[in-house]
Amino acid sequence: MVKTIISEIARVLKPGGMLVVRGPCPPDERAALVAELVEVLHDLGALLKVAKNRPGLPEELRHYLYLRSWLFGFGHFYPTAFRDLLAQMGFKVEEMAVVGHHVDVDRLVRTVEERARQLPFDSAEREYVEARIRDLKDKLASLGYKGDCRLLLVARK
Repeated sequence: MVKTIISEIARVLKPGGMLVVRGPCPPDERAALVAELVEVLHDLGALLKVAKNRPGLPEELRHYLYLRSWLFGFGHFYPTAFRDLLAQMGFKVEEMAVVGHHVDVDRLVRTVEERARQLPFDSAEREYVEARIRDLKDKLASLGYKGDCRLLLVARK
């Protein structure tokens, strides 16, 4: 899919024209690609179970697939693969940078906690929200935080 899009860009861009790309990308390309492949495998497995003994897929499921499934999406933006694709399509990558954006997670957690305290929850709701926030904090502690990444790329035809 991306190859088709780049091919069309190459077709309409004048010789010497510049392509500038800025977009989110995973901090760890390899891990993200494996995770994306697992998501596609999961979606295909779920479809096989639904389609078994049926003539077709339910219309509601088709809507879900087009809107939410990894199967019909573009997936993540992988800088290394994108750079290589551009080179294959005749572009010269003049500049490429993957820059990280670090979020102050402690500050973010404090903001979440403060906002939750401001809401008029009943005792059961408050208990649930507090447990949810504790769960998120535990996950952050065990997983660590790598931050967000952005690809900045300039290529010339």
